[in-house]
Amino acid sequence: MEASESLDHAESDKRTSEELTNAYKYEILLETEFRILELFPGKPDDEIHCKLRNEPMYDDNGEEIHIHYEAVSYTWGAPTPKRQIVCSGKAIYIRMNLFQALKNIRRKDRIRRIWVDAICINQFDIPERNQHVQRMDSVFAGADRVLVWLGEESSEEGDRVLDVLPVWLALYPPHIDWFAAKIEWYTSSPTFSFSSKGLSKEAVEWLSYQQTHLMHLLHIFARRWWRRKWVIQEVVQSKEALIICGQEEISWAAISSYFNADQDKFSLWHDSLARIYDKHPDKAFVNHANDGIFHSRQLARLAANFHGPDALSLWNVVFETNDFKCTEPRDNLFSLFAIAADVRSSAKIDLLHVDYSNSIRKISINYCRWLLMHDPYALICLRTVTGNNGCSRDVPSWTPNIVPAPWRRRPDLRRPLSMLSYDAGRLDSNPRPTWTLISEDRILSIKGVITDTITKIISPPYIDITNHGWLHFGKDHAMWLRKCYDIVASQTANSERTIDLMYNILTCGGEKTRGADVRDWQSPSVKTCRRWLDVVLDEHSDSEPNVYADSELSAMTKSIVYAKLRQFCVTSESRFGWVPEATRVGDKICVLFGGKVPFAISDCDRGHYNLMGEAYINGIMNGEALDSGLPEQMIELC
Repeated sequence: MEASESLDHAESDKRTSEELTNAYKYEILLETEFRILELFPGKPDDEIHCKLRNEPMYDDNGEEIHIHYEAVSYTWGAPTPKRQIVCSGKAIYIRMNLFQALKNIRRKDRIRRIWVDAICINQFDIPERNQHVQRMDSVFAGADRVLVWLGEESSEEGDRVLDVLPVWLALYPPHIDWFAAKIEWYTSSPTFSFSSKGLSKEAVEWLSYQQTHLMHLLHIFARRWWRRKWVIQEVVQSKEALIICGQEEISWAAISSYFNADQDKFSLWHDSLARIYDKHPDKAFVNHANDGIFHSRQLARLAANFHGPDALSLWNVVFETNDFKCTEPRDNLFSLFAIAADVRSSAKIDLLHVDYSNSIRKISINYCRWLLMHDPYALICLRTVTGNNGCSRDVPSWTPNIVPAPWRRRPDLRRPLSMLSYDAGRLDSNPRPTWTLISEDRILSIKGVITDTITKIISPPYIDITNHGWLHFGKDHAMWLRKCYDIVASQTANSERTIDLMYNILTCGGEKTRGADVRDWQSPSVKTCRRWLDVVLDEHSDSEPNVYADSELSAMTKSIVYAKLRQFCVTSESRFGWVPEATRVGDKICVLFGGKVPFAISDCDRGHYNLMGEAYINGIMNGEALDSGLPEQMIELC
């Protein structure tokens, strides 16, 4: 349950005098109790009758007591119209989506014991509501099963769409020449056409299957439930989950294994689908469906690793779930505390106390302090800063971004450079950075060296990025890359050296820098890079460069993920690399002790620097700057 949804419910669902007269009166809860809703049996058209029972959640020693119930995960939906249910002879008014959920999950012959936030929490009792927000993890983790209500069936989804879902997920695509396929969507029909000329039999069969089923399944994943932030802890901690859409049901386990497939397999499956639906005219719809598919994968991976050694830390959970939505910005952190391994195992969580009265600035600073003090990966807190002006904004530039940005403005778009195997700040000798907070916690003072000044920037076209995570190279990209190539060539002795440098720049170091944390890496070679550059920089071709013509070229294209939302740069020391998109000529490059990669910083003219974000600068990625004799200093970030 989102705190803001709960507040909206209490404020916007004002009760009329008639409702107040006949309204159900909640019994007072003890601090160790919660309520369970007994949903009485009935036929589809019968009035909904139920009873609320106060049940113990903890014993006198603070230990959780196990009782049998199921928890409902759903979206609140529009505040009107409201529908009445009868609880112990009195009325409770609920929103339509929950009313439909209760109608569908009600049994015909026996009571069903459930927990559902809008009813089991007195939404007009603010202290009770706030207390239960902090207990959500225990409620869903303690349930025998979580019932995921997607909503009523829709004609767009067809019959038995949930039965088709596992087959669709298991259907692995062959290699497809997308230039030859010529995907086109019909305007009067919910399907697409393609050309079979030049395609393999397997490719034609796979595309034909998608013609029949793709749109039905996209409608399932476009539903709002898949985008809610709070569903993460509701599903990840569950013992078992059941997906319900109208009268259809399927267990979460039946589909989660497909979403938890290895990254290469999932990427090929998803990228092939995205090649089809990216051409659909309704961009808002396909973007929602694409989010739903990605979020299903994230839920599956988080759930599979929740109790094991690969359970994610707080920063990684926040980072991996950046796309999920919540209307209350604080919930971008608060909703994730219960599933972060380091928070669950720590006895000292004062900095992460759930308090909705705290400002975003205070919460962001406390989050950064927690990461600096507790996370074993030094300076992980600086991976996803937004590059804002810290002196003129309420939130400092060095705090991690906890308010998700629009797709094209997301910092680093899922590709932090520090996930690569670099050691610019010598982690072996500086595992804990030297830092302090000054000026009422607004300034982060941290030891490092300033190495370069940026002298030239060449920005790539924005259409470099699609909403589905792969790069599209057109003629404008070829022109941009030609400028970068010519600059590198002008400062190298021969073409071989130029190709080597371009390979390292485009892939941020190539295969040798890829560690266990890095996904989507296809291991292209320098030889493949040469062939790829020949395709992209072919000045005699009138068509767009076909950078997905075969598996090797596709691998090279997919490996250029670190160019997203960054700019090609040249520095005063004749180095090349990538800097965040907000960086400008005249900004500086620094290496912070304990950091894995360099950072771009911008002088704010007040003796401080705005932290712009991580940078790849060829030649100083492995501690070279700390051996150069440059003066060490406390760099003040505002």
